[in-house]
Amino acid sequence: LREAIERGGAASKTKDALITPRELAQILSVSERELRRMKAKGELPKNVGAAKRPRWRRSDVEAHVAKLKARRA
Repeated sequence: LREAIERGGAASKTKDALITPRELAQILSVSERELRRMKAKGELPKNVGAAKRPRWRRSDVEAHVAKLKARRA
């Protein structure tokens, strides 16, 4: 999976592809610094992998964004 993500292959577009902090910040329209604050407050879905190199599953992020949109509606 890692090789496919790095190459940008078909596996990177799967539902459970891993998202980097930079990509997550772009999705949420916040800075990476704000993303770290949100992570510290527990406002993000649980990340996978090591704490120094966090990644999020795309499906978890999509569910989180949908939940945020539902709260605003």
